[in-house]
Amino acid sequence: MLSLKPGTFLYKTWEKPPLDVYVKVYMFNVTNHERYVQGLDDKIKVEEVGPYVYQEYLTNNDAVFNDNDTILQQSTQFEIREKNLIVTVTMIVTVTVAKLVIIEISKNRICDCDSD
Repeated sequence: MLSLKPGTFLYKTWEKPPLDVYVKVYMFNVTNHERYVQGLDDKIKVEEVGPYVYQEYLTNNDAVFNDNDTILQQSTQFEIREKNLIVTVTMIVTVTVAKLVIIEISKNRICDCDSD
């Protein structure tokens, strides 16, 4: 069993992990939102946008070692957007997938009146 004690290599690694973690985010931009809202298009058209790349930083601060061999600590996590990223889209119109699913389920239940 490994022991996490202040001043040890394991503790320093846990306190501030020495890993470079990068997160890539892809989004789907709705390209025909105005036509869809006006009822001119039946389906939403999307294009993939990205990746937006962020470097993630994690630290474990203010560790309190309890008598029952547990640790109480405050974790801090933040992301910094990569500087070399060139943004070509200034506004992204997207939808919440969960809301779309709920709407579709509701429509099917409300409109399924002919099945007896």
